[in-house]
Amino acid sequence: MFKFGKKVNYRPIIVSLLIALVPGFAAKDIWESSLAGFLGGLLFFLLIFLGHYWRVTSLLFNYWEIDKDKIKYNDVTNIWTSLLMISVPFAAPFKTIDLKSIKSVSIVGDLDKLSDIPFSLPFTVGLSMFSSGISISNHQVGIQFTLKDGSSVTLSIARDFVYNRLATINKIDKLFKKLDDAGVHVDTDSLTTFNLLNAVQKPILK
Repeated sequence: MFKFGKKVNYRPIIVSLLIALVPGFAAKDIWESSLAGFLGGLLFFLLIFLGHYWRVTSLLFNYWEIDKDKIKYNDVTNIWTSLLMISVPFAAPFKTIDLKSIKSVSIVGDLDKLSDIPFSLPFTVGLSMFSSGISISNHQVGIQFTLKDGSSVTLSIARDFVYNRLATINKIDKLFKKLDDAGVHVDTDSLTTFNLLNAVQKPILK
């Protein structure tokens, strides 16, 4: 089984609540009102939870996996599904694609683009919380599955690429060989675009 991305978890809710506590307690002390504290906390909770996490769900939580006969993935392109995912993580819905329905596969994006944010950068506490999303947004790389009915689905490998570039390219290598053996057409032209030979020092599908 091959796994990419990160499963949705309770981080959006927990982080949003923790951040909201600070202005919530501050508002309560300033106006000496529990209602003011609640409203102040609620406002900041919504700003973080909806204003940040809902908007970047597709970057942070784009988990998908592939086994011997199907692909299972979270449909992060649907904003309402994304909201459900971060609100009730255990109920996050999955879509499936039968491997027999796949006509071809290719890479979309730029695997050679190296613009990772160095860990040595002196981020503030606030910015460090968003640094992974910033780095992933600079690596919009995915695998596009074209189906026999003419439709296509692109699943992200951006997070894996940012955190471990060489390991991810090796995993793509093995995945594409598996699909090639299963009779799926692998677009080797898309691979040469990313100079994978230099990245892993071995050819793909050779």
